[in-house]
Amino acid sequence: MIKTIKNFNLSALTTFKVGGKVKFFVEAENLEQLKEAIDFAKKNKLILKVLGGGTNSLISDRGFDGLIIKYTARHISLSDDYIMAEAGAPMGALTQLAFLRGIKNFANFAGLPGTVGGAIYGNAGSFGNSIGDFILDIEAINEEGELKKINKKEIEFDYRFSNFKKNGLIILSARFLIEYGDKKEISKIMQECMQRRIQTQPLSESSAGCVFRNTKIEEISPENLKKLFQLFPDLRNISSKNKQIPASFLIDKAEFKGMKVGGVEVSQKHANFLITHKGAKAQDIALLIEKIKEGVKEKFGVVLREEVQWIGF
Repeated sequence: MIKTIKNFNLSALTTFKVGGKVKFFVEAENLEQLKEAIDFAKKNKLILKVLGGGTNSLISDRGFDGLIIKYTARHISLSDDYIMAEAGAPMGALTQLAFLRGIKNFANFAGLPGTVGGAIYGNAGSFGNSIGDFILDIEAINEEGELKKINKKEIEFDYRFSNFKKNGLIILSARFLIEYGDKKEISKIMQECMQRRIQTQPLSESSAGCVFRNTKIEEISPENLKKLFQLFPDLRNISSKNKQIPASFLIDKAEFKGMKVGGVEVSQKHANFLITHKGAKAQDIALLIEKIKEGVKEKFGVVLREEVQWIGF
């Protein structure tokens, strides 16, 4: 039987460490408890949201007038052809197990925070790979409590997007394709990824990682793209590999590094990270996000889009 907690403070469950209370909160440890929670939401006519590791979520200061479920099922298993991970499994655990078994697919994810379910939901990735690249299939459940098995071909993955953001399905588990490699080489890649994170990201601060998506070159008008390349000749090389303009580059060149609103600050180390200090509010983050978007658009004609999931706004 599930335990529903009323007026639960969500700030401790997100890496921003801000946000108000949710009307009802449930931690579901397995599928049966998750079904109970879904049924509870249905009977009480509550809007339902699932929270993973809280690494990419912004909770309103007003909280959320519904039900938040934290799904913590975290089993990971390996077969000859695939690796299976439940949605609540930490990405770090998946990456480490893959390394120990000599699987190279997940090496670039070393140090990636959050849960497997959250990573799939936002098609998280780093250093050239996204988690959707390796999906075989996914088991999910809808808000009627019906189980669904979804093949990779039925899933819409794009840069920092999956159609789980709009189809109402809750991810239960996923099976991933595996490719074996040399453990020394895998270890080297993982160490290089971790070193790059340490050197370029404010890992000791409270943040939600990158706040904005990088912008695809095709989303920028030819006129504004030409202007950017004229202003910053090196940008042509920076953007050539992934055909994207890094949001951190634009925010930095728009001179937002170090800008503060209330208890929130644009990181001096990585311009796409907003770090929260004592007394920070979700509204401070929202205002700073809006300032950055307006400033970058005014200066370069580029519309930045957020990666973070807004809850309760």
